[in-house]
Amino acid sequence: MTLDFGLIADFASVDASAKMTVVGIFGQLNCRELPVTSPQLSIAAQFTMQRAELGKNHTLEIVLVQPDGTDGFKIGPAPFTVGANSAPVDEAQVPMVFNVRDLKLEKEGVYHWSVRIDNNEIGKIKMGVRKVA
Repeated sequence: MTLDFGLIADFASVDASAKMTVVGIFGQLNCRELPVTSPQLSIAAQFTMQRAELGKNHTLEIVLVQPDGTDGFKIGPAPFTVGANSAPVDEAQVPMVFNVRDLKLEKEGVYHWSVRIDNNEIGKIKMGVRKVA
């Protein structure tokens, strides 16, 4: 399984036809004071799963890694299964969106969201926090 892309945005959703809408993509939060609380952000991601991975149980976890390298806020672990399609396919793209409310960020620096499937990191999504005057 691979992470095709991961984005941080003001809003994201996936409709019933697996079409993703993403609004207000950003990579850095600017703030006047620390700590800062982000009232709402969305993590939009798309994974590619190989045929052998379809129809099997998996666990997803997304962890906000602090600038000092320690794990912080966590989403999951959440079990999921992508059903095997009756049509012969070699791979399947799986869009997912996670909405986070009232995320408190204590320090200035580069954070990253570690995307983990079955306890293996498959990618990172960077997000900076910068104190401005």
